Amino acid sequence: MTEGARRIWAVVPVKAFEAAKSRLAPDVSPAERERLAESMFQRVSAVLSRSPELSGVLVVTDSARVAAVADRLGVASLRDPEAAPTLAHCIDHALEELRRRGATHGLVVVSDLPALADEDVQGLVERLKEHDVVIAPDKGGHHTNALALRLEPPIRTSFGSTDSLRRHGESAERAGLSIGVFVSPSLAFDVDTPEDYAEFVNRNRASRVNFS
Repeated sequence: MTEGARRIWAVVPVKAFEAAKSRLAPDVSPAERERLAESMFQRVSAVLSRSPELSGVLVVTDSARVAAVADRLGVASLRDPEAAPTLAHCIDHALEELRRRGATHGLVVVSDLPALADEDVQGLVERLKEHDVVIAPDKGGHHTNALALRLEPPIRTSFGSTDSLRRHGESAERAGLSIGVFVSPSLAFDVDTPEDYAEFVNRNRASRVNFS
């Protein structure tokens, strides 16, 4: 933590690795989808964990295996609330846990960002100095790949909605909060579709970078 009394924690929502990336079937085998989900999660966790701007990282998950991996990586974990109807409910549950831990701000980052960089985390945190809520869109401009926000007053998130970017903006406006947008190619690139996966493979091959 580097500024005043701010305590910023990151939240990473993660579903069971074996259940992740179903939209890639049948182009990608179940075993490869599982490896992909775990490797992207490990990268996101590593980038967040080494950020000097963050006081901690909290993984919210429905999976004991994910929680065990989080523990090995040195990050905290929280199980999804029982019978939670949506991803947004799970994330809101995690944000409430951050409040109980004394955090003043939260940074929600999805787990399938193979190009996430240290500069992305720094950019989101810097914009929190000027805005109450900062939204980072996916490359299509409809979904939210990261959301940085003051924890008071609380707002409901809309992760999992097809238009979560718009919904997050509307929720912030209703609460009278100032809104910023952070656009970053590395933060915008997620792996949801076969086309995304093909791009991921091509990037990996071209750069000879191991994203795990």
